[in-house]
Formats: sequence, C-alpha cells, structure tokens
Amino acid sequence: MDNGKEKVYRVLHIIGGMNMGGAETMLMHLYRKIDKNTLQFDFVSFTEKECHYDREIQELGGRIFYVHPPKYTGVIKFVRDIYKIIKKQGPYQAVHAHTLFNAGLTLLAARLAGVKIRICHSHNTSGDEGRLLSRKIYFAIMRLLIKINTTKAVACTHAAGEFLFGNRLDKKRRYTVLYNAVDLRPYLRVKDEEIISLRESLDITNNTLVIGHVGRFGEQKNHKFLIKAAEYLRDKGVDFKLLLIGQGDLKAKMEQLTTEKGLNKNIEFLGLQTNIPLFMKFFDVFLFPSLYEGLGIVLIEAQAAGTPCVISDTIPKECDMGLGLVKMVPLNENMEIWYQQIIESSRQKRAGTEVAVDYIVKKGYSLDSTVKLLKNLYELEDNT
Repeated sequence: MDNGKEKVYRVLHIIGGMNMGGAETMLMHLYRKIDKNTLQFDFVSFTEKECHYDREIQELGGRIFYVHPPKYTGVIKFVRDIYKIIKKQGPYQAVHAHTLFNAGLTLLAARLAGVKIRICHSHNTSGDEGRLLSRKIYFAIMRLLIKINTTKAVACTHAAGEFLFGNRLDKKRRYTVLYNAVDLRPYLRVKDEEIISLRESLDITNNTLVIGHVGRFGEQKNHKFLIKAAEYLRDKGVDFKLLLIGQGDLKAKMEQLTTEKGLNKNIEFLGLQTNIPLFMKFFDVFLFPSLYEGLGIVLIEAQAAGTPCVISDTIPKECDMGLGLVKMVPLNENMEIWYQQIIESSRQKRAGTEVAVDYIVKKGYSLDSTVKLLKNLYELEDNT
C-alpha cells in the first residue's frame, strides 16, 4: 500500500509495433482483461508510425516508447536506449520481450537496469537466420544472450518453445506454455442478420463459396500460395470469393499478382477489419497456408466461430481444438489435394458456436486462465 492506495505494478512489453498481428492481438486481449488499478502495461515499439492498437493502449493508461531497432542504430545504442527507458520510466516488475532473437539484447538491457523478472516469449517456430555467416553468428550470439539474461522462458506452443529455447536452457523443458488466449465473448454475440448484411454489402450471392484469410502481408503468411489456390479453383469452375484481411509490405505486390492472374473478380483485399468474429462466422472455409507459425491465433478464432480450416502442416498441431474443423495439408502437396480439402471442408457441418467456445475454454485458451498464469509469471499478489 502507498498513501492508502494499492500499488500499481508496471510491466514493460518489448514488441516491434502494436499492429493486428497474432502476438499483438493476444496482448491486447490480456491487457483489456487485467485489473489496471493494480497492473499496467507499457510498450516499446520499433516504429514511430501509429500502430493499430496505439490509441487504445493510451486510453487504457499504457505508455508507448519508441526506439530505433539495432540494425539502424547499432547494438550498443539500442541496448542503451532500452536501459534508459527502464530506468527513467520504471520501476518495472518485469520486462517481457516478444521479439524473438532480438530479445537477447532487450533482456540484457533489463538485466543491466536491475529488473529481476526478465521474460523471453517465443511466438514462432522459425526465424530468418539465412545462409550468410554473419547472420548465423548474430543468431548464435542472440541465443547465448537469451540464455544468460532470461529468468523465465515462455512460448505459445511447445513447438515455439523448442525452436527458440530447445535444450539451450537445460536438458529439461524449462519454459512455460502461455496459450494465446482469445476473447471468446464476441463469437457468441454474432447475429445471423449481421452475416446477411455483410454478404449484401460485399455483393456475394448465397451460392458463392466464401474462403477467408486473416494475416499480415509478409512472406510467412504465404499469400502467393493463396493466389495459386484461387487460380486453381477458378480453373475448376468453382464460384468463389477469396477475402483477404490484413495489411503489410507485400500487399501491393499481391494485388498486382492478382491482376496479372485475372483474379480480380474472385479475390478481394479488405484491408484491416475490426469485427473479426463476424468475418470468421461469414467464411465458409478459413484457408491458412503459412510457411511457419508459433500457433496462429486466427485459427483459434476461426474455430471459435465454428468455421472449417484448411491449413499447412507446418503449423503446430496444438492449434487444433479437437472440434474436427482442422485439416492439415503439406505445402508441397499437389494443388488438387488442397482443392479437394477446401471443397470437402466447405460441405461439412459447422460446429455450433457455444460448443466450439466450450472446447476452446477446456483447452486452456480462455482469458481468465491465461491472465492467472500471467500474474504468476510476474509474481504478483493474489489481489492483482
């Protein structure tokens, strides 16, 4: 207690920018849920451009600090910048790094600044280590810094934990799996008339197969494959629409490729959308051919809507909530197999939303259970 008021603990999250990515959305679900009278989040962003969640963060009482990434400033200045933020804006109960290998530097800064709880959080099962010797050396050093400076290792799945930590912390699993929790309440509130209205606004007939994808336009999400699949479906004579939700560096390139393939009537680029539960309920099939994923939180969201998912087998099996909605297909498989799985999935009976939500809660993806685990990681009292 301090002057008759409860102490407010602060945690500093290091994340590239609070846009609508999987890790970022998961953080916002948690941030909205926590009691902000006793626990507050601050964020370090690597971009001064306004990100999707920035205003909401500030409205909730969080602060956003901007630093340039080490590739622009150099390692020493980057560590010094993080150190200064911690010393000037703290004290912090914990520093929670979400930036994969870069976490080695941020947690070094946190250690130098005297933060006792230093969390490295793995959200992925692959990274751009490349073939260049300099890149390999950089990642080797980062892994060493993560090992030395991390006090608590966290991963969204066992696959993500093994990728970043493996046996490097020690021979036993010494990381905690923190499930990418989803706010499931909006999925229970979507009304049929909303879906009908959305269909009309997009001018999509009842007989048209609606295939959806939600994800940032980057190499990882494999949008080229989505366009290839769309081309195959068109050539098969399927009446369909592929709706692509998201932004990113490769969006313009994918729009150009869509035009070159003559697919403008079949593919629509919808940009960022805020009502994801409505779209997930609207899709007949959710298509997700990522090259790699830590988990793919949008797959949990799709299943919460009862929507069948056809996904690449590079995604951890932990994404499957056991509802019979997920079909995994190898990326190198013949496109005919993907086509068959898409058509078969579109014809299967959808899971009821209440049943789907119940399954997901039992799997441990509810906000309540994740917030409780998070507070344990931050070593906070029970009354937070």
